[in-house]
Amino acid sequence: MNNVVTNGAWRPFKYEFRGENIVLNDCEDRGVIVINADFSGAYDRYESGISGNCNLSDSFVGKWAYDNLYNTLTITYTDAGVTKTMKK
Repeated sequence: MNNVVTNGAWRPFKYEFRGENIVLNDCEDRGVIVINADFSGAYDRYESGISGNCNLSDSFVGKWAYDNLYNTLTITYTDAGVTKTMKK
């Protein structure tokens, strides 16, 4: 069994929505996933602004989990007191 090294800074290149893989646009491609050795970390998401510039739209800080079977990352974070998850 191969061990996957996940800690470091990563850039997402696609996401999955309702079973479809969707390639990121130029602004979304600027996003950064940070994973520390203890799986704490963050995800910064960028989107196009009204003027066409790329703007940081969200920053999620939480705990990452890696699924070896599906090769997916899930971050668990708190938003306004509510625990949420997001897969990358």
